Amino acid sequence: MKKSITCIGVLMSFILSICADHALAQDAPIMALDPTLMAGWSGNLAYSNKWGGKSSSANKSSFPYKSSTALRQSVVAGFTKRLQSQSPKGAQAVVSAFGPGKADYGTLYAQMLKTSALHDNDAADALADLILVGYQIVNNVSDEKVTPTMERAARAQVASILTKNNKLNSTTTRARAAEEIKLQTVVMALGLQETLRNNTVGAYRKTIANAYQGQYHINLSQLELTDKGFKKK
Repeated sequence: MKKSITCIGVLMSFILSICADHALAQDAPIMALDPTLMAGWSGNLAYSNKWGGKSSSANKSSFPYKSSTALRQSVVAGFTKRLQSQSPKGAQAVVSAFGPGKADYGTLYAQMLKTSALHDNDAADALADLILVGYQIVNNVSDEKVTPTMERAARAQVASILTKNNKLNSTTTRARAAEEIKLQTVVMALGLQETLRNNTVGAYRKTIANAYQGQYHINLSQLELTDKGFKKK
């Protein structure tokens, strides 16, 4: 991902300072994505056991959309509404950080992409980023170990999966799904920063690993990122 989770320390510190009881990392479930929007994705991503690096023309597949403040606020509202039943403290933490009048998660996400080969406002880039961030957290992989070539290869693999998802033909669905993924990615990055400060990062890595295994059927600990993308170890 090489974006760096650590290069946005000032913004991260600000967000964490307004998240009472550190609920953003400790109480919020890692995956609270809209199941309707994600329908069919987890099934396809289950084939991640076959990650093999055949990118061919997939890296040319584009899934662009337009973001807006109104869309991002709608995404935060929907995300926290689903999260409320699972983790009231986690939902409140997200609202406190990114609700109306608060910080824009889009700004944080843009900062994370500054040194990345991935791009904003594209669904394939967003989903590739979510997987890359999870992979780095679970396997304790530093940004320096992830090259732009690796990022582009991972993105190509994701794009090849998304081309089979007809739901993404709708720009509205594509935009909302990608923005939810971006919010989730920022929440994970914030959680990592918090647990590094609190010396609880080991437990956090396990939480992330279990979340990806449960929702996407991806065992991140069994994947290796190469110049051709992800492959099984």
